[in-house]
Amino acid sequence: MNKKNLKLQANVELKTTDYSMFRYIKGNRKIDAINVKRLTESIKKNYLPTTIIVNEFLEIIDGQHRLEVCKNLGLEVTFKIIPGLRLKDVHMYNSNQKSWSKLDYAISYAEAGIKPYLDLLEFMKEYPDFNLGSCENLLTNTFDGANEVADRLGVGCGRRKAYQNGELQISLEDKIRGYQMAAEIMRYKPYFKKFNSGVFVKTMISLFRNKKFDNDRMVSQVAKNPTMLVQCSTVKLYKLLLHDIYNAGKRQENRVSLYV
Repeated sequence: MNKKNLKLQANVELKTTDYSMFRYIKGNRKIDAINVKRLTESIKKNYLPTTIIVNEFLEIIDGQHRLEVCKNLGLEVTFKIIPGLRLKDVHMYNSNQKSWSKLDYAISYAEAGIKPYLDLLEFMKEYPDFNLGSCENLLTNTFDGANEVADRLGVGCGRRKAYQNGELQISLEDKIRGYQMAAEIMRYKPYFKKFNSGVFVKTMISLFRNKKFDNDRMVSQVAKNPTMLVQCSTVKLYKLLLHDIYNAGKRQENRVSLYV
């Protein structure tokens, strides 16, 4: 059964042992060797054929791990061709199976060539101290990353889904600003072990928006009083604490409110 014949048989179940005809769609998650091993052992005990879904290019939309198991065991592959399916459909099929992490989505869209996700992964390599969520916040200059950007622009896709739908947006201005903010936050590393926590990063993003805030002064104050800076559970509590540190020992005319 060759590809030419297969293309004429969309939306019906087909079978083959010619594994070479299938392609892995660019942007899908990497093959999980542990998952393949688990499936292999399960199928050895009780093989129940399940249908692999592919598009008209024979790119696997759903079932890449099952294909690997069939290869390993020499089993016939049952599959169905559904024309028009693309990477977004891979996400939809997988959403009801093993959950995709935010990193999975970032890698997937980056491999598909979507620049904001490429920028995000590059930023994470540059600043490995920060987790993905904080990197997203820094690069979008927001507290909620892609979701806040989408909401602000009127994209009605709800929270979290903006990022999952490939709608992360990073302007050149925000990208430059993100690198600057990350470098400034890194200055706290010698004095505060939680400098890279999500709440502290969001607090600093908020402070950087305050035109009266001087990070040189804040770092200097923290260096003088390192025991004063302790972990807080919310942005509000951090700002109250940092306000006191920022103004410690300063004359009234030199005090600056950091509550706003």
